[in-house]
Amino acid sequence: MPTTGVPQHWIYSNVDQIWLDSHQFAYQNYNAGKLPEEFFNKLKQSWNIDLTRRKLSEEPINCFVHVAFGKTATNQLE
Repeated sequence: MPTTGVPQHWIYSNVDQIWLDSHQFAYQNYNAGKLPEEFFNKLKQSWNIDLTRRKLSEEPINCFVHVAFGKTATNQLE
């Protein structure tokens, strides 16, 4: 998906995704039927997700944010 809203004075821009909670993201996608049970079970094992020790939200929540940054013609990072 192309990045929109980039300031015109930036000569270079990038958008990065920062994960806040990958366990919650996997859990809510499993609950929504977007991940098969077998795949979710593999994630639980490889990511060490223990549903008995950690309460994850039944309702979907934001699990990552996007951060945009760019460089100006004078080499300033914004």
